Amino acid sequence: MATPSQHDLRNDFRALLNTDQCYYTASTFDPMSARIAADLGFEVGILGGSVASLQVLAAPDFALITLSEFTE
Repeated sequence: MATPSQHDLRNDFRALLNTDQCYYTASTFDPMSARIAADLGFEVGILGGSVASLQVLAAPDFALITLSEFTE
């Protein structure tokens, strides 16, 4: 199975945003949940701030996570 490049993924996402359709998004928190969401047919996955805070800090989201930590 060929892995698409980041450029291709970015273009695909832009194409989704340029449509008038409404999409259901899957809340993902790691690569495995993103893969499961894709296998189930979700076009878009989102990573919520509270989920990122729990993964990085192992603590509830009290706005303690920095942008650099979120992007990691």
